[in-house]
Amino acid sequence: MRWWLLLLSLLLVAPALAQDAGGDDPDTSDDNEDEAPGDDDDSADDDTDDTPEVSEQMVVTATGEARLLSETPVPVRLIDEEEIRKSAAVDVADLLKRAPGIPVMSQGISQRGGVSGLSLQGIAANRTLVLVDGRPMAGDVGGVTDLAQFPADILERVEIVEGPMSAMYGSAALGGVINLITRHPPYGGRVSGRVQGGTDRSVQGAMNVSASSKKGYAWAATATFNHSGAIDLDKSNLATDLDRRTALGMRVLAGVHRDDQHLEFSGMYTHDARTGVLQNTNNAINFTETYESPKRYDRFLGSMRGRHAFPHKKAEAQWSVDVTDYSASLVQDLVDSPETTDRRTRAGLVSTQGAIHLRALPWLTGVIGGRWQRESLRVEQNRTLADGSTVKIEDVIPSSEITVEPWAQADLRLFGDALEIVPGVRLSVQQAYGVAVAPALAFRFRLWRGASFRISGGRGYRAPSLKDRFLVFDHAALGYVVYGDADLVPESNWGANASFEQQVGKVLNVRIGGFANRLEDLITFVYDGAASTSGLNVYRSTNVEGARTLGAQATVDLKLRRWLRATAAYRFVAAWSDDGFQLPDAPMHGLRTTIEGTIPKIELVLFTGVSWESERTVDVAGTLTSPGMVRWDVRVSRTIDKQHLAAAYVQFDNILNQRRDPSREGDFRPVEGFRVVLGVRGALRFDP
Repeated sequence: MRWWLLLLSLLLVAPALAQDAGGDDPDTSDDNEDEAPGDDDDSADDDTDDTPEVSEQMVVTATGEARLLSETPVPVRLIDEEEIRKSAAVDVADLLKRAPGIPVMSQGISQRGGVSGLSLQGIAANRTLVLVDGRPMAGDVGGVTDLAQFPADILERVEIVEGPMSAMYGSAALGGVINLITRHPPYGGRVSGRVQGGTDRSVQGAMNVSASSKKGYAWAATATFNHSGAIDLDKSNLATDLDRRTALGMRVLAGVHRDDQHLEFSGMYTHDARTGVLQNTNNAINFTETYESPKRYDRFLGSMRGRHAFPHKKAEAQWSVDVTDYSASLVQDLVDSPETTDRRTRAGLVSTQGAIHLRALPWLTGVIGGRWQRESLRVEQNRTLADGSTVKIEDVIPSSEITVEPWAQADLRLFGDALEIVPGVRLSVQQAYGVAVAPALAFRFRLWRGASFRISGGRGYRAPSLKDRFLVFDHAALGYVVYGDADLVPESNWGANASFEQQVGKVLNVRIGGFANRLEDLITFVYDGAASTSGLNVYRSTNVEGARTLGAQATVDLKLRRWLRATAAYRFVAAWSDDGFQLPDAPMHGLRTTIEGTIPKIELVLFTGVSWESERTVDVAGTLTSPGMVRWDVRVSRTIDKQHLAAAYVQFDNILNQRRDPSREGDFRPVEGFRVVLGVRGALRFDP
């Protein structure tokens, strides 16, 4: 470790040796009221700038309109731009793993090429709706949208709302919503970049170019690169525990605005290629086969949206047209054999939505909107058999479905804003399932100075996906097949949330809350013993009776001006089915604490974070458990040139090196062990 101590010393001393590049600090204030749509606040661009207080942050996910975080009718978890930038996170999954109280679950075939999803309130990750700039997208065919496929460098902030949110955002929001809000150009021009490398043979980089002006235009382009090597925990096993990965991302945005009329175009493309080796065992005949397994995931999101204010600004119309295309290829190439299976997935989503926001009265606002979408899915296998012949199998016959969802929401502020009432309802009209109703109701009480009490409840619903209904996943050669069920019924839940929050000036914020959910007609795969044989296991998609989740959480956020910030978050979750078994992927206890100290005179920032998670079950039978773990991270950063926002940092991840034990069945702890990451970032800013 001596060379790392030397490197750390150079990191701390180098800025003192550099010449002063610009005298006084540049003015990063943002007092322009006619900025391009979605303008950032430059205050987050300098490590030494004061971070906006929790109560002063603006969020949009709770009600669909910009609100102060402290005044939202339902609690919102926020990861702002400064946290994203300082974290050195590569993607959204990596970012959320470092945030207090947010359980990120990895799934898949022993995590080899598996996906990372967000499990909220003890409800499975495929019941969490992932939004990009407030709009849903075509998810991964497994039902879980892989958060690792979204680069962190394109984000301005992340907002998370827990509990059933179907009244606001539609199907699949049983557990809650995570809204990935992308970066918009700050006023003026900017070129920024970041590059970092780790001792785990990982290299990441990003570059952003943007500009906006009072004349009514804004544009931006961001490119990202991520490469990491494979990880093999057991050298005696040919299978790789984590695939080698190369991911590329590109996002472009262009917007124009005239007075109160705004128009914006955006597009995002991500390419994720992974290569590894896996072993599949047919337990019925105790036979193991080894496969080369390259994978490819491509996703495109295109959007056009507008915002138009009516005279006197008593009403505003918003609309958008969105297109998502997702494709995936999973190849299993049997070693020392011509047998190959290439499973290809193609999912698409075309949607348009519009809403009118009414602001006729100071104490009453409302919104009326509607959404139309067409979802399509195709899954097929191209196989090369041992004799060299080829065969094509359709796991999901090309299918599509149209959904229409009108919705409405009101917001009443009474008694001088001491009481806020937010009722809402959404109707989902689907081809296969008719009409589903999702009501919601939220209250916010202002008790005394800085104190608020919130209580909310509603119904969430999730219609069976095309995969749930039509999948025929034939892996008879490996000992199993999976069948969908066209007769599935939608799953739903009723949930309630309550929380108390106390803000003490600009120094301390405390939030204590709890939740309860009743889930009905859950959809899962079950073993069909009657149809199975000694060499073939049969699984079928079906509805089970239901489940319940119950939990509580507490967060404390302390900030002493510019030099110290500390956070602590504890979460308790109990989740069990009507049959009495504990639901998988729901650790009962979780705790994370962070401390960040700043020494302004030498522009040094020290950060440490410690998290603990209890064990959790990983199968529906409750027979397998993944051990709990403690993770400790440390980061040191130093501003080199304030004028150019240049900084260098070194990060020590998972210092205790707690990771998966490959000899333990059901161990789903992270594969990544201890590593050191070294990086630099900077920006050039130009006056408008």
